[in-house]
Amino acid sequence: MKKGTEQKSIILFTNTYPYGRGETFLDDEIKYLAAKFKFVYLYPLYIPKNSDIRPVPENILIKQPLLKCDHKDKLGLLFYGLFNLSPIYLAVAEFFKKRVYNNYNKLKLLINYTLILRACWGNKKRIKEILNIIDITKGKNILLYSYWGDKSVLLFPMIKEKCKKKGYGITCVSRLHGSDLFEEAKGYLPFRNYLYSKLDHAIPISHTGADYIKEHYSSSLPKNINVFHLGSVNTLCNVQMKKNLSKYGNTNDNTDNILQNSPANDTCFNIASCSNIIPLKRIDIIAKAVNIVTNKIKDGYGNIDKDLKIKWTHIGDGPLRKEIENLCKPSDYKYVEFTGSLTHDKVLDYYNSHQVDLFINTSSSEGIPVSIMEAISFGIPVIATDVGGTSELFISQDNTNCFTFHANNKIHDIGYLVNKDIKPEMLAEMILSLIAIGKEERKKFRQTAKSEWKTNWNAETNYSLFVNFLYDIC
Repeated sequence: MKKGTEQKSIILFTNTYPYGRGETFLDDEIKYLAAKFKFVYLYPLYIPKNSDIRPVPENILIKQPLLKCDHKDKLGLLFYGLFNLSPIYLAVAEFFKKRVYNNYNKLKLLINYTLILRACWGNKKRIKEILNIIDITKGKNILLYSYWGDKSVLLFPMIKEKCKKKGYGITCVSRLHGSDLFEEAKGYLPFRNYLYSKLDHAIPISHTGADYIKEHYSSSLPKNINVFHLGSVNTLCNVQMKKNLSKYGNTNDNTDNILQNSPANDTCFNIASCSNIIPLKRIDIIAKAVNIVTNKIKDGYGNIDKDLKIKWTHIGDGPLRKEIENLCKPSDYKYVEFTGSLTHDKVLDYYNSHQVDLFINTSSSEGIPVSIMEAISFGIPVIATDVGGTSELFISQDNTNCFTFHANNKIHDIGYLVNKDIKPEMLAEMILSLIAIGKEERKKFRQTAKSEWKTNWNAETNYSLFVNFLYDIC
């Protein structure tokens, strides 16, 4: 720990981290927080059943969760959310101001968020513990930081009010990603205006997110809106590059401009994707597109070898897995693999040890996908839907827009940015066009992808900047 940082601490709120396998991005960020702050008091919202705890630095103090049940446990939420003395006026005001009574889906979401908020605030032991931590310094040299902008963060205005009654303030900060920022992802996010009007710093991970807040909540803006991008860690890629060099008889040690994961032969084109298998991620589009690609190559497509095989590997799991697997018909020309959920390190290990020619993301909503950052850090070209802040991965951060138009989609040096409403047939055409352009063009994609990651999406740079910012406002 550097001199001068020992007096400042942070209270961090997560969904489940460090339990289970979610919020993998925090595995990287937490190390920077631990190195800068004396203590990080970590409060998960809940603990998933049968979940292991991940190792964290010694000065990360893991606390008991805010909820006494899973946030999806309807009976548990009803019990803990109803039978306490937490205020109900916020939900009543929201019910009428947002006309929630006109929409069944919105009503369900409002009830769910209200129960979560009341159940958390009704956990008097946890709330008292948090207030006691703040009381030690009267709100100085400590701040509240929520990794998400939709659930635990709803406690912040109430905690601020408690501190105000004691005669001091507390700085409240929240990151905002995709589904916790863009209302279109769920159809509605309860208590938005109330929350934003009380936040000291809203920290969207994309400029698109910042613009969204300014446009949709102009009457209740946070005091400050600060954009800090996420990043990914990659300490493995140069090792794999050097291995690949030997395949081509090249012993040059300068790996920065070398093609990452160069294919050893031209008999198979390898596609990867990485996400939960849920409706939001639309993995079915990839599955159908891979079927189309396989059939078109087999029947003869342009200059592509008819014997070329396609392999698609999906990293991740979820409730729609069986449905997606049923879309993947067996074929001599196609191989499909579902790895299930992998830890963050194992995802990187996979990219490091396998030939991957293309990464695909077909989400209907995103913040800025770290999964894409991880792929381009290995020099893997990308096809991704133009949603949320994903386009910022395809635009140089000096605001130079390098896009040209191609088949109603956008082509860039790291891959294709495609329309949100893309159909499997169009995605298949994008895949086929990338296969058909040849080795040298694909090599350019790879080199640029690696260079873009190194310049703009390296966790060491981005998280250091972010953590220094938190320290300065603490």
